[in-house]
Amino acid sequence: MHSVADGKTAGKTRTAKKRGLANVRGGRGTASRTVGLLGSIFSYARRYRMRADNPVHGIARFADGKRERRLSDLEYEALGLALRRAETGGICRSLSCRHCLVQRRSVGTTLE
Repeated sequence: MHSVADGKTAGKTRTAKKRGLANVRGGRGTASRTVGLLGSIFSYARRYRMRADNPVHGIARFADGKRERRLSDLEYEALGLALRRAETGGICRSLSCRHCLVQRRSVGTTLE
């Protein structure tokens, strides 16, 4: 995984197409996604008894990029309005569609 993250596997390779060229760059995101994909494949193989173990289990992956952006007050108002319209218009009649606003409520603002 570290070789991919460090770019040691990067390179340009010709493909079977007439003017085909594959530009492989690597990086931390590529390494983490690849480990995740392999983990899924091996988990599937274990579940259906094609393999006895999962060699990818326990490998530490790079942290995903966390986003810090939050909705502004105006954006929350627009979202609340859209949810109210959806509920009264018959699109969504359950309160579960408002679960995304629970965090904002705990900060001290209200929906209405």
